[in-house]
Amino acid sequence: MNLTGSRYGCLTVIKEVDQIKTKRRRLCKCDCGNEVITLMDSLRSGNTQSCGCYKSEKISETNLNDLSGKRFGKLDVIERFESRSDLRTSYWLCQCACGNQVAVSSSNLKSGVTRSCGCLINKRSREDWSIWQTIVLL
Repeated sequence: MNLTGSRYGCLTVIKEVDQIKTKRRRLCKCDCGNEVITLMDSLRSGNTQSCGCYKSEKISETNLNDLSGKRFGKLDVIERFESRSDLRTSYWLCQCACGNQVAVSSSNLKSGVTRSCGCLINKRSREDWSIWQTIVLL
């Protein structure tokens, strides 16, 4: 069966590439311009609808929840930080209570992994050092 030109999601079948036992594979062109080889069964079932760009786009949309104006630890979120190229992660420009600015990923803000520009770690290290010096002097 010739399926050249058939569309499945964002993919258009260009040609059949090969057949391994009962599994037929097709070369497809995605709407974004990329080409991908995929199983015909995956196209028909809807499991494969793009070269992967659609999944990246959906993940990026998920990460776009606006965090502007929210506070995480000592960080106040100012705006989305656009200079990162990774589509799977959104970064936010944050103002720390100590005055420094830092770009932090959505996941690190939401999970509490990043709560400051690093000043909390430095402060903790200084406190630990003072305690250690006190113990040594005793």
